[in-house]
Amino acid sequence: MLAGGLTLPLTLYVITGNSIFGIVAGFLYWRRGLEAAIIAHMSVHVVLIAAIQLAV
Repeated sequence: MLAGGLTLPLTLYVITGNSIFGIVAGFLYWRRGLEAAIIAHMSVHVVLIAAIQLAV
């Protein structure tokens, strides 16, 4: 809503990004276990929050 509405390119961008990370997390879960997938997920959140804070 803050970006000006839901558009097809935005929807495709979100689905693509989530799919790519889902594949990475699934691979980590398969090869290294649940803890590795959880740590990767937490790391992505830390990086995104830091990037948002630095951009403001």
